Amino acid sequence: MISHAFIAITDFTRALAFYEPLMRALGAEPRFSDATKPWAGWQPAGGGRPLLVIGHPYDGNPHSVGNGAMLALAAATRVQVDAAHAAALAHGGSDEGAPGLRPHYHANYYGAYFRDPDGNKLAVACHGPDPAALPDWTDDLSTVDWHELESLYRAAPLGNKSAQQLKTVFHNSRHRAFVREAGKLVGAGRVVADGADAAYLCDIALLPGHQGRGLGRQIVLKLLEPVRGYKKVILYSVPGKEDFYRKLGFARMATAMAIFENPEAAFQRGHLAERPAPDRA
Repeated sequence: MISHAFIAITDFTRALAFYEPLMRALGAEPRFSDATKPWAGWQPAGGGRPLLVIGHPYDGNPHSVGNGAMLALAAATRVQVDAAHAAALAHGGSDEGAPGLRPHYHANYYGAYFRDPDGNKLAVACHGPDPAALPDWTDDLSTVDWHELESLYRAAPLGNKSAQQLKTVFHNSRHRAFVREAGKLVGAGRVVADGADAAYLCDIALLPGHQGRGLGRQIVLKLLEPVRGYKKVILYSVPGKEDFYRKLGFARMATAMAIFENPEAAFQRGHLAERPAPDRA
């Protein structure tokens, strides 16, 4: 939508000394520079548009700063925002707002504001989340703190399973998925499978504060991927969560049955539709 932006300046040498390190911090490349015009331009890395161009006003009149006018430059990362702001202040710019989150724009808006030596107002903004907060996925059991997983199960809630019990069942499960955010374990799941015919998807655990964001769905999809092509993948849902699994391709079975260690508790939780008949053997 934008071809180029032009910023008027008064002293070309001074302006070039300001914009060169600023654009370098943002990963932009020089497109042209001609002191006789005078003007200079930068392009995105690898070429193309939009361009940022600096030069004297075309009509030859003195430069003036427009009230309310501001050019916002895009940064790929928050680190780039920090670097661009530092470069601006180190080369004759003045501060109009330190780097930081501006959640009144949106949750991931990270920006900084400053003026160039001619008083033109500029911003640098990154709209992506902090990479340190992005989900980190693994199936590596050697990375698991089993007591942390025990706490996750309790909070999810998926019952009080001890760290040792969880270590046993996850080691004996054919497929596992763990997800962390900022180093904290926030979700986990596992699949018991025989390699070809039947798989059992069990224990999709997610911290309450991370539910409703799509992470549970991602855990299920990651666990289903290695068992595609099996004759059947089965599960039993927490009552009230059936629609979640229907949307992922699961359908209610007409004849499914189970033996629980504590059948009365399973009946009370809604996992059994009937109480087991007394053992008549």
